[in-house]
Amino acid sequence: AIADTGWAHAVQFFSSAGELLQHLAHLANDGLPSLLLLDYYMPRINGGELLCLLKNSDTLRHLPVLFYSTLLTPALEQKLLHDGALQCFTKVQHY
Repeated sequence: AIADTGWAHAVQFFSSAGELLQHLAHLANDGLPSLLLLDYYMPRINGGELLCLLKNSDTLRHLPVLFYSTLLTPALEQKLLHDGALQCFTKVQHY
């Protein structure tokens, strides 16, 4: 989906929340990303838990967060929005 936007050159991918948090910890405030796109279903720390960690951080709480994930129920989507996500999108399965 990212490749289809034409912005793949400006996107960094991380395989886990821990890897992302480690990367963010080494950036200066003016070098932080302008947007985080999270999947809810990540290993160890899920996207909702990561969202809470980000929003509880003085240096990271301002980062805008979008979710792009499979199987987001209306209740889960409402919780993510309540916890600080800007928007949630459900992945469309192509067969």
